Amino acid sequence: MDDPDIETPCQRIYKNHRQALELIYKYAGSPAARLLGEIEEAITKHADKWHILNKTTKAVNFVPEEWLKWMPEVGSRPKFD
Repeated sequence: MDDPDIETPCQRIYKNHRQALELIYKYAGSPAARLLGEIEEAITKHADKWHILNKTTKAVNFVPEEWLKWMPEVGSRPKFD
């Protein structure tokens, strides 16, 4: 969404209130963090169908539970010297 009528004031607000916005995100969470939390919760409610592989502040990586039967375990690959 590249809209200069929105982008310019947003940049100005962030520049003038960066510290306050970062504190809000730190203590109240960002909208993205809230969404990721909801996604993780939905996946966890259906743990019999889905398995979370990894979670970061920007993504939740998950696969169908059935895939774990044929996927190698993490760290189980042979090491070559």
